[in-house]
Amino acid sequence: MSQVPESPKEKSGGLAYDVILKPASTDSPKPSSPPSGKRPLSQDEIDQKLKEAEARRRSLEAQKLESIARDRARAEEALNKIQLEEKKFSEKTAEKVNRKLQTVAQKREEYLNNLLEKLRIQEKRVLGVKQMSENYSLSLKEKINENMEKKTERKEKILNEIQERMRDHKKHVEEVRQASKDKTQKLEENILEKMEKVLENKEKQLQMMVEKLREEREKKAVEVRQKRLSGIGDAPCELEN
Repeated sequence: MSQVPESPKEKSGGLAYDVILKPASTDSPKPSSPPSGKRPLSQDEIDQKLKEAEARRRSLEAQKLESIARDRARAEEALNKIQLEEKKFSEKTAEKVNRKLQTVAQKREEYLNNLLEKLRIQEKRVLGVKQMSENYSLSLKEKINENMEKKTERKEKILNEIQERMRDHKKHVEEVRQASKDKTQKLEENILEKMEKVLENKEKQLQMMVEKLREEREKKAVEVRQKRLSGIGDAPCELEN
């Protein structure tokens, strides 16, 4: 073996290195041989291994498809469960809504029935008030007529009494005149003149009283008629109020 000459020293930081190379070999590389104890695979063995690999691949694919099918079945089951729950929820919601609508309809019907009952009661009250008003009007009319008749009878009685007094007075005057015939002519004339004046005045007063009573009777009759008309006209207004 020859030694390789030393390479020039390279200084690096004050240190020197020597590199020694392996000497060249004259031997050629030998072809690699299979490991001892193992023979090469035959074509049948290779085909068998390929078949086994294909079978393993198919088995893996089948497992994958089975897993996908299981996942799909789980997804469909979950979807069916969700749809079932949604259906139950929809049915419960629809049932609640129907119950609520039935309750609202029932309450509305009860409200309408109560309102109709109140209207019927109010109508009965109105009819009762109207009947009472009519009865009151008839009673008032009867009272007015009765008062008018009483007043008329009273006035006629007063007139009859006045006329009776006038007749008595005339009779008394005639008696006085007859009794005074024996007196002197002058006294008789004076008495007669005074009596005639008194009688004339009394007749005038009586005539005035009769006229006044007649006017009062006519006035009272007009007032009574007006009261009757106003009473009958005001009864519906009171009823409306």
